[in-house]
Amino acid sequence: ARLLTSSVTAPLELIRTRQAAMVGSNSNVSRGLVGDLTHLVQTEGFFALYQGLAPTLWRDVPFSAIYWLCLEQFKSLWKQHNELRQTTTTTTTTTTTT
Repeated sequence: ARLLTSSVTAPLELIRTRQAAMVGSNSNVSRGLVGDLTHLVQTEGFFALYQGLAPTLWRDVPFSAIYWLCLEQFKSLWKQHNELRQTTTTTTTTTTTT
């Protein structure tokens, strides 16, 4: 999922980063999102939209894998904790009533 998301949003992130860099410099004024995308494709080619995708994937994909692994482990431990707690509560209630 992270691979697909990063691939889809890479052109938008590239334009956002370039627009942010233009603010502090004396560069050309931004043409807006669509104008900047069009200008980039016309001047640098289609694949220029994906400059910086590789480092983004190297950052995001391992992060997502670790995140989901930890989340699933936590959910499993939480489930075990709740089952143990219910067993203890049921045992205590049964012992108290007899």
